Amino acid sequence: MSKAKRWLMLTGIAGITLMLVGSFSRGQGIASEPEGKTEKRASTKDQITFIPIKTDQGLFISADKFEVKFKEKGKKTGVAVFESREPHLFWDVTIKRGDGSTIQIPGVPPGPISEVGTVDLAGRGNEDVFFVTTSGGPGGYSIGLSLINSRKGEIVGLLLGFSFQLTEGITHVSTTDNFHSEDFRREREFLESIKYEYGFVSEEEVTKQISNPELAYYFWAQDNGGIEDGKMRIRKHKGKHSSIASINDELKEGSIVYTAYFKAGVVAYDESSDQHFILFHPDNMYSWPTVLEKVGPYLLIGTRGEGLAIVNLETFHLKRFRFPPPNDIISELEVLDSRIRINASKEMDLPSF
Repeated sequence: MSKAKRWLMLTGIAGITLMLVGSFSRGQGIASEPEGKTEKRASTKDQITFIPIKTDQGLFISADKFEVKFKEKGKKTGVAVFESREPHLFWDVTIKRGDGSTIQIPGVPPGPISEVGTVDLAGRGNEDVFFVTTSGGPGGYSIGLSLINSRKGEIVGLLLGFSFQLTEGITHVSTTDNFHSEDFRREREFLESIKYEYGFVSEEEVTKQISNPELAYYFWAQDNGGIEDGKMRIRKHKGKHSSIASINDELKEGSIVYTAYFKAGVVAYDESSDQHFILFHPDNMYSWPTVLEKVGPYLLIGTRGEGLAIVNLETFHLKRFRFPPPNDIISELEVLDSRIRINASKEMDLPSF
C-alpha cells in the first residue's frame, strides 16, 4: 500500500480508501503488470540521495523545521530550510547558498511532505532538492513531485491527481508554469520519468488492459457513459466482481445476482457461467445506486441524485429518467401493474423499450 493511501486512512478517509484498495493497486485502478509485453523502466528514484528525517508513523515528516544540505560545484555548501505553517500543511522554503546569499522560494505546494532528498541532474556537482507532498479528500488524492533549482531559485513540479471514482482510470496531471521552459529541461525530463514510480497511469497503459476486470467500470464508462436512451456495450469478465464496498441493495433472479454498491455502480454476476459484468454507474460516484427492483425484462435502478435508470436485461438498452428534487434521490421503488411509484409519492408509467 502506498504512503498516500495509508495517510488517507489515518486521516479519516479510511472507508473510501478501503473500498477501493483492491482496485487501486497502482493508485488508480490499474494492475501492476499490464496485459501483453511490459516495458521495464529503470528506477529514476535511484538517482536521488534521500535524507533520513523523522516521520510520523513512517508516513510524513513530523518536524516543524528541517534542513536539507545540497552540493554547489561538488561541495555541500547550500542549505534548503523548510519551515511549516499550520503544521505540516503549508511550507516556507528558504535557500541559503554557500556565498552567504539567501532566497525565499515561491510556490511551494501544500500538503504533508513524505520524502525529501537531493539529485544532481546534470552530473556537474550542482544538486536540486527533491520533495514529495500529498493531499487528499473524500473524492481522491494528489501527489506533488517538486524540484527546487537552487541556482535559479525556482520550483519546478507536477501534480498527479487520482480520483476515487472507478470510471476514471487515468491520472490527471498539472504542472508549474515554468515546467516547459527550456531553462528547466532537465527538471522536466526527470519529473516525467519519476512520475511512474508514484502511480502515474497513462491512457495508453489503460487501453492495453481492456479485459482487466479491475478496470471494468472505466471501460463501461468509455463505452456507455453518455447514454441517456440507447443500447449499451457489455463486457463480461470471468469470476465474481471483486469489491469490499458496502452493498446498498441486492436481488437475485434465476442464476443472476444484481448488486448495487456504495459510491460505485451496479454489477451482475451470473452463477451459471461464473461471469460478472457492469450494468450501470452514475455520472458521479456520489449519486450511487440506492435501490433495485426487477419487473419483466427491466431492472430498475434508483440513485442518490440522478433519478432513475432502467436497463432492459434482454437487449441491454439503458434509459435514464432524471427528476428534479426531491425525487432525484430515490429511496423507495414500487411496481404497481404498469406503473412505477417513486418515494411513495411520484408515479410514472413503466416504459416499453
